[in-house]
Amino acid sequence: MGADQRQGLRERRDARRTADATLFSSFETCLPRRGALRFLDHHHMGQPFEPHELDEIRRFCSCWTSREHRFHDCRLERLRRALLRRGAEYLSAVDELTEVGPDGLRTVPRVWLDEDVARFDAAVYRLNRLADRVVRCYARLRRLAKLRLPQAETR
Repeated sequence: MGADQRQGLRERRDARRTADATLFSSFETCLPRRGALRFLDHHHMGQPFEPHELDEIRRFCSCWTSREHRFHDCRLERLRRALLRRGAEYLSAVDELTEVGPDGLRTVPRVWLDEDVARFDAAVYRLNRLADRVVRCYARLRRLAKLRLPQAETR
């Protein structure tokens, strides 16, 4: 391999890393750790919550499936896809296991506390577990981006 070929490979690699760093910045704008991810990390799903708390995750899951939101780095891309799956699983469980009460808050049905405590506890456990998976996957993606994209600023 000649010097020109090595230079060309280096330039393409640098261009891909720069594109990934730009995409990662966009990712952190769409799904900042101080927004919905902080909510998932700190909220116990047995308690009511404002439905808008999950808007960032819903937006991420609906917008970040397109080709333009794919990382060139295969490890980052694998984690992005895993985060999309985990986010979709969590949102599906929220839709299935919670309802919006008369106060406008989303909650696991309180009637289950009276009629079927085991069902209430299982729903809360599942929602908390799925939320934790989303948070852990997000943290892995951020850590890897910091290592693989040194020019990427993690907020």
